[in-house]
Amino acid sequence: MKIQQLDPTANMGQVGSSVLRAIQNNSDPLIDLFIRESIQNSLDAGDKDISTPYVCIDFIVKEFNANKLNLSLECITERLNNRFPNEFYKFIAVKDTNTTGLTGPLKRSEVRDNKYGNLQKLVYHVGKPQEIPGAGGSWGYGKTLYYRISQIGLVIYYSRIKKDDGEFESRLCAVMCENEKSKDAILPPYDENNNKSGIAWWGDIDDKSNTYPITDENNILNFLEIFGIKPYVKDEVGTIVIIPYINEQALLNENSIELSLDLDNDSFLNAGKLSIEDEFRVAIQRWYSPRLNNPQYQIHYDRCGKIVKYLKASINGDEITIDQMLPIFKHIQELYNCAIKRMDNEVISNENIDTEIIQYYSTSVGVLAYTQIKKEELIANENSPYPFLNIDNYNRQDNIPIVCMTRQPGMIVEYNPSSWGNLPVTHDEDFILAFFVLDSAQKLSFTEGDVREIELEEYVRQSECADHLGWQDHSIGNNTRKIRCIGKITSQCCNILNEKFSIKTENEESKTLSGLSVLLGKILAIHPSKKGTGGGHSHNDEKIKEDNGIKYIMDDDIVYSQNSISFTVKAMPKSKSKGVSKATLLLGTMVDSSFVDCDKWEHDTGLISPFSIENYSINDDQNINVFFDISLIKTTKHGEIYGLKFTSKDNQKHMFSASITITISLKRKDLLPNIKF
Repeated sequence: MKIQQLDPTANMGQVGSSVLRAIQNNSDPLIDLFIRESIQNSLDAGDKDISTPYVCIDFIVKEFNANKLNLSLECITERLNNRFPNEFYKFIAVKDTNTTGLTGPLKRSEVRDNKYGNLQKLVYHVGKPQEIPGAGGSWGYGKTLYYRISQIGLVIYYSRIKKDDGEFESRLCAVMCENEKSKDAILPPYDENNNKSGIAWWGDIDDKSNTYPITDENNILNFLEIFGIKPYVKDEVGTIVIIPYINEQALLNENSIELSLDLDNDSFLNAGKLSIEDEFRVAIQRWYSPRLNNPQYQIHYDRCGKIVKYLKASINGDEITIDQMLPIFKHIQELYNCAIKRMDNEVISNENIDTEIIQYYSTSVGVLAYTQIKKEELIANENSPYPFLNIDNYNRQDNIPIVCMTRQPGMIVEYNPSSWGNLPVTHDEDFILAFFVLDSAQKLSFTEGDVREIELEEYVRQSECADHLGWQDHSIGNNTRKIRCIGKITSQCCNILNEKFSIKTENEESKTLSGLSVLLGKILAIHPSKKGTGGGHSHNDEKIKEDNGIKYIMDDDIVYSQNSISFTVKAMPKSKSKGVSKATLLLGTMVDSSFVDCDKWEHDTGLISPFSIENYSINDDQNINVFFDISLIKTTKHGEIYGLKFTSKDNQKHMFSASITITISLKRKDLLPNIKF
């Protein structure tokens, strides 16, 4: 194959050392990052035009003939022979089927209207992200992990596609991306001035010395024989990524699975020292258990009008079947299935799993599925489940919850996200499992000149970093104000798990309820903008206030929980008035005997509001909804709801009577909430 090196002196040109750092993650095991990226690339390329509901991915770990490979790569044969003098070395390959293959223009000169296609984006460019809705990639840097798997940054791409005219075409090329500053660099200098870019491609070459993939079937067949890989035949379409010269020991040194006892003889993991193949088997399940061997995944998104496929994975042709999945990952998949069934309004058959709908204002943004389970049901041989999930729970006497989350691609984003804050712990042999699944079909509204919408899936996708390990709120377009949807998701999930699983002694429970009673006593001291009198009602004067012609009565029926208070206010115009046309309810706190609403509190302190209105409901005594629009219109700059607004639909005054039940989320216990009408 002919070589073309990247010109290191070109304007805004890249060099190998910078590309190798693009993913900016040196803390997570390289095997995990590789599995996440390679599977997601294949799933994103799933062929929507065929009826097969799954994508097959085979991870191949074998030896290849180094002499033959080195001889086929122009300009670096001698350096490779000196660096790797033995006849055989190991390689890793990722083969997918039921995908579209590396489609798009064969040559860079054929690109039109910035439509690069899969081939050009994967092989010849860095930073060209996926543009398909619901895809995993959002940055275009994940593929740089391939170069880090090889000791010399060498990656070979073989693909077979079906062209628009119905004919099949095979494509083969190679890329090297190395640290051009290294003393062990393989690529020769680009010019007589000893400039190096550390980046080169191999393939056929045109009259302008630009390389492009080989398409000759005989040449491709001869090259694949170096690795013992069979080409695609008949109507097969797909891609094989081949990574030669791996450092197996270096990859295993990052091994996250440390087992305290030998495994059963019938385990799919080898007893004793684990291999690359074993690591792959666990990592595939660790990150893709929601989509692995799970037709429910495909069925759910088919109902949403999205064409997706579930995953079948194998190692050297040996499929990871349902029976071979580790118990902990089977349970995680069951949590996922219960969550999507709740979205689809289906009956959930597993009575041990609870589900809760998570809301952002009035929009359902996902489902939290959770359960408590015995250790013996999660993992065999008294091993801890945490190493299988890359969770650090060392030197702890208690068991922290196992929490994960995902969006449409079905890849678990992370385990035990730090943004979820303090969560309840369990003891002895009990473990909490929780899974938040994003309702990707929903839309979020935001203001950018006018009111616009963005798909929830796309908003969360944009929030991920290049390694897809974590979600965070962000601004959209020119709108500098963040939506704060992800913050709402995490706080609600946290509250649900704490309320469900937090363990209190009788004295602690009494102390908590006593504290909430004191808090309630303060919250009932409503501070209206204009003082009024109770006037002949049997309630205490402090529980009756008037404002703008409306009388408010606080009910004594209060519901306490660990992180919230729910109470009821009855509102009605004074009997001598002609009604009202508008009214507001604001949440805040008292500072130096003055009421400060949550928005001003955030502005003055720079902190997130200590309270927010979690939800409300109207017990409509006199059909208030006929005359008034009721909305959650007051939000702080951090997205916390702190106000309700009642507006007459016809701008006329109306009489009404309504009971409003309000739930206030308490994020801090050192400040007391107050209400102002």
